[in-house]
Amino acid sequence: MSAPSRILLVNGSAPPVVCGIGDYTACLAKALSALEGMDIGLFTSRCPGRTGKEAQLAGVQLLDVLEHWQWSDRRVAQDAIDAWCPDLLHIQYPSQGYDGVLLAPLSQWFRHLRKKPVVITMHEHIMPQRLAKLMIAQAAHEVISVRPTFRQGLRMGLSWTTLFKPFHFIPNASSLPRITPTPESRAQTRLRLGVPAAKGLVAYFGLLYPRRGVDQLFAIADPAKHHLVILGGQIKGAEDYCRALTRMAQEIRWSGSVTFTGFLPDEEAATILACADAIVLPFTDGGGIWNTSLHGARLQGTFVLTTSKHERGYDPVRNVCWAAPHDIVSMRESLERYLGFRHDGERSDVPQWEVIARQHRDIYERLITRHSR
Repeated sequence: MSAPSRILLVNGSAPPVVCGIGDYTACLAKALSALEGMDIGLFTSRCPGRTGKEAQLAGVQLLDVLEHWQWSDRRVAQDAIDAWCPDLLHIQYPSQGYDGVLLAPLSQWFRHLRKKPVVITMHEHIMPQRLAKLMIAQAAHEVISVRPTFRQGLRMGLSWTTLFKPFHFIPNASSLPRITPTPESRAQTRLRLGVPAAKGLVAYFGLLYPRRGVDQLFAIADPAKHHLVILGGQIKGAEDYCRALTRMAQEIRWSGSVTFTGFLPDEEAATILACADAIVLPFTDGGGIWNTSLHGARLQGTFVLTTSKHERGYDPVRNVCWAAPHDIVSMRESLERYLGFRHDGERSDVPQWEVIARQHRDIYERLITRHSR
């Protein structure tokens, strides 16, 4: 029986660090570790609160040796990677934890000096003038993106070093479990969050920064009819934005009608979403299949109101209503009309981690086989 392939995922942030791409990477690593024929490692930054026993990292070998991602840290990084001896390096870009230039030389070192395959998942594009970051993408043999429209950006010169590389669209999935609420769990959840019986529970789930449009919730919802529950917390660089949200919640008309939960365990967050009367995700750039928060919301069967640059109107099969970004009037009207709608509608198009992991394994095995000849 052949030895398992050793796959090392790279991300600057991993749980419990707050990072959407870090959560994605942990979910992917966990799903990959459940498949046969692979050993999965995660190379990431050190975190004082991490024990290595987090449920999100079950089955994953953690290599959290770096304090920073600077050129001076290259020897520590290379020694740790050499000791683990991976067959393939899979980089996630970007990440909040990448606080220096190390990722570019590290990816080039692994490809050209170790002569082993490199894969990169690009969750966002790289601007054409960011040469150091473009060298990260240039090191990859193949490119994955969670965005189906990723290659359209290449026409504008974005991420141009990936232009002629094999490309794969593989969606992400929900980091939350599916919860089926009961009348008792709904009542308990509302009581715990301070939601009056006469008001609808309107929830938001995700990180708090301007592109998420969280501030628009205060214009979409009505404090006389709704209680806002905002699940999530701030990220580095969004401190001023979060302070502004707090000030909005303290205005007289919203006083007592907003609950900030901060970050919660996955099951607790999913329970609140499942017990909500509506989930509102007013992304300012438009949402789509790349939004893990949208997947997590849809799994619960609660009415979801979100934005898109392409889709419009209410989809009764999926119980989702789409509005144009920044169309406050339309979103306000849709919330009024569909608040409380709930059904276990079509979820077959909600991606599953097991399928996503198998798609990644196919890419890994082909590249490893090719480079072992």
